[in-house]
Amino acid sequence: MSPLVRSRPMRSPLARSALLLSLVAALAGSACQPAAEDPAKAFQLFLARVQEGRTAEAWKLLSKGSQEQLTALVQERAAAAGGKLEGEVHQLVFGTAELARPVEKLDVVSRDEARAVLRVTHVGGEQKELVMLREPDGWKLSLELPRG
Repeated sequence: MSPLVRSRPMRSPLARSALLLSLVAALAGSACQPAAEDPAKAFQLFLARVQEGRTAEAWKLLSKGSQEQLTALVQERAAAAGGKLEGEVHQLVFGTAELARPVEKLDVVSRDEARAVLRVTHVGGEQKELVMLREPDGWKLSLELPRG
């Protein structure tokens, strides 16, 4: 399996952790229109913002739960490495990501009022299913983060 992102050389455990987190989110996509009412468009907007390096905007397109989990994970990794956070969490999570593979197809597998499952097909055929959650201000990407 080929990597989803390419990165600059890692200098610290915190940088490696940030890259790990960006791998979860770094799937290639295209720019799209505002997405409050459409989970597929919200996902495409998230990818476009990451690709453009607009990390603060990409961060706002993650579910509240994902933001909380990412913040806790980055803080734990920083503390374990004997350091503190240098910069905002969104910069650490998305700052080293370069999107490498374009999306060939994006399908809504299932959808109700609160949750949608998307199937992303990359050029080359690899597929991944992602969950979008409906929050008060629109659809947000929910990341499944590694535990421990």
